Amino acid sequence: MSNMDEALERLQAFERVLDQFNQELRSSVDDLQQSHANVSPYWNDTMGREYYSRWSPLEQTMRQYYDVIVPNYVEVMQKKIHAIRAFLHG
Repeated sequence: MSNMDEALERLQAFERVLDQFNQELRSSVDDLQQSHANVSPYWNDTMGREYYSRWSPLEQTMRQYYDVIVPNYVEVMQKKIHAIRAFLHG
């Protein structure tokens, strides 16, 4: 097996694992957002406001991750996989 074959296999394996990670992370964040929606009407004290002041930046970061970072990273990875395949198989 050539180094390029190995690089292709590792990149494809990483792509699969990253996809699974992103799916699980999205599911967890969706569940957490639903829990926030459920508790929000009842949690309007000092602790709740402090918690939400910390949650909001994390929620924005997660949105940016899913809306910008993941699509860009996946596109770059797919281009690399395509380029390696073209190099190996013409």
